Amino acid sequence: MTDTLVQRTRAHIKQNEKPLDFPYPDGKGKITAGAGFLMDDRTSFMKQPWEIRDKNGTRPASEAEKEAGWQALQKAGAEQKEGANKRAETFEKTTPLRLPEGEIDAQLNQKVEAHMKAAQKEVGDVAWNKLTDGQKVALTDIHYARGSLEEFGEMKKKLQTGDAAGMAKEAGFHSGKNPDNTLQRNWDRERRNHAAILGIDPESKEAWQGIATKYSKEKNLPDSYRQHLPKSEEPKPTEPPTSEAPEGDNASGLVEMKKPQKPTYGADGQAILQKLLQPLARPAYEVAVKHPGIWTEEEAKTVIGDYTMRKSHDPMGDYLRAQATDHFRQTYGTEPLSYDSTGKMIRPQPVRPLDGRPEEATLPDGRKLQKALRDMQDYLAPAFDADGLSNATKAMQSGLNLINGRKREAPRLKEDGDWGPVTDFCFKKSVASHGTGRVEEGFALGRLRALAERPQQPEELSAKTQGILGPLYGSQPGGGEKEPYHALAQQGALNDLGSKHAEDWQPLKMDGEIGPKTTEAFNRLAESAGPFSLASSVGKWLGWV
Repeated sequence: MTDTLVQRTRAHIKQNEKPLDFPYPDGKGKITAGAGFLMDDRTSFMKQPWEIRDKNGTRPASEAEKEAGWQALQKAGAEQKEGANKRAETFEKTTPLRLPEGEIDAQLNQKVEAHMKAAQKEVGDVAWNKLTDGQKVALTDIHYARGSLEEFGEMKKKLQTGDAAGMAKEAGFHSGKNPDNTLQRNWDRERRNHAAILGIDPESKEAWQGIATKYSKEKNLPDSYRQHLPKSEEPKPTEPPTSEAPEGDNASGLVEMKKPQKPTYGADGQAILQKLLQPLARPAYEVAVKHPGIWTEEEAKTVIGDYTMRKSHDPMGDYLRAQATDHFRQTYGTEPLSYDSTGKMIRPQPVRPLDGRPEEATLPDGRKLQKALRDMQDYLAPAFDADGLSNATKAMQSGLNLINGRKREAPRLKEDGDWGPVTDFCFKKSVASHGTGRVEEGFALGRLRALAERPQQPEELSAKTQGILGPLYGSQPGGGEKEPYHALAQQGALNDLGSKHAEDWQPLKMDGEIGPKTTEAFNRLAESAGPFSLASSVGKWLGWV
């Protein structure tokens, strides 16, 4: 069991469970919080590190506050047992107790490891070791939701024979009955598990269509899935679509048009694809990812409600506060506030129309954010496969810090290699603010910085520099028709940096070839100037920072 697999599974389960930081009674009246964490006995409930968040900041809850929360939840739980069947979100105001986000992640990590080990034990080590990481993620998620794989006998049979399509078909589960006596399903959870088992993008047409086709006869199939049902086959043409017909098997005149094969990615590539399209962790983040000038009043209240519940000097809270201030300046202008004769503030009038309809996040080039994130998949997935999820995430964090600089379009990130909620927000906010190209440039510089953290050999440095900078700077492997701009950029940056950090610096010849001399200079300056300065120098030479 690797840390990367645990992280990927944790992200998958968080997307399916949608963690809540407040306690609530589930459908059976049992007290729950976090990502479905059961704390139905008083002892386990009172042991939780509950917090109280109010206008004065965040503090640990007292024993009396925990007890009051427990009593309030017991009453709410009794109503659930009697058939109230209210959604978890309706209990947010039952008690002010809140579970820290770090505690939710820590407990979820422990549970992921426990359920993964249990799932492995149920299917057997031999069969488990033959599974893809995506299949292990899906099985762990099912075990997490059900507590075992006992009711999935057919799926386990398909697993033993390596039949991925059969596994995906048998991996669905329901959670009771709807009022009309139809099965109650978590459609999106099943689609994500279906996709993980098959190793495809959960937002792809293939994933949506797979679930839609499987349940096409269920009358409560959501319209979002029904619209992906395959249309009836069109009549085959009687004339060839081109003027020339091939010989041999296609001599009848029909030309077989092969669909282009969709690229397949490894576990880390698939992991970043899931992260690109997952919703942001908090409602305030979904608002703040947009330009403050297009927020509605309700969206502004969502952001204000979030940062007022945080501790003082919380970096994300400070950022959201600044964004809200920017929103009000753009909405109501910068004129001084006015007051009536009694000293009461007169509500300012907006300087732009406020129609109350939320807008989608849009990039400077006019693309919608979701469309832009999909456009980045084929660039990012191979890079994450090449570097590994943790290393590539650290490179992305470093690159985002480089391109955002002091302007603070997004919060400064910890460069810890964990694609958590703040990194997810910062990445998507940076895409919305700068565009995909700028973020890809930052990522390239972050990868280059990682390259400078250990000594390189000439062939290794040449190949990796090409792999990092080449795709963004028009260079082709081995030269080809285009100039090796990736190597020229490297040499130019080293010359700029060398004159400042090496007294005996001899300028490199700008020949576009990364050989022993360029590699020696790279290793020397990475040590004397530091990897960050080296990456920054390349960025400045290219005009990226």
